[in-house]
Amino acid sequence: MAGKAGMIAAGIAGALAIGTGGYFANEWRVCSNLKQDYRAFAIGLLADQHISTAASSSELRQMMQQKADVEVDQAGRTLYELSNRCGPSAAAQAHADAQAMVLGIRGS
Repeated sequence: MAGKAGMIAAGIAGALAIGTGGYFANEWRVCSNLKQDYRAFAIGLLADQHISTAASSSELRQMMQQKADVEVDQAGRTLYELSNRCGPSAAAQAHADAQAMVLGIRGS
């Protein structure tokens, strides 16, 4: 009888361990994806700045500005979600990395 209770307890403990591991793996994946989304914003912003600078058409420049406005709004939501889900330090690090990329301080 004690052996059966031990096996049940071990099974429950194993299921809890797998569940906990799955939860933290999912959180890591979500945080990584949010950081990548914010980094993609920085890369896109930098590319859009180059296009706007080279554009001779005022219509193209206006279109690029509208696109940038939408992307900045989306980036703000991403940063907010990153802070809420992964912590303020993760959001601050992602923002610092994006700034460094846009300013040309650090590449890749």
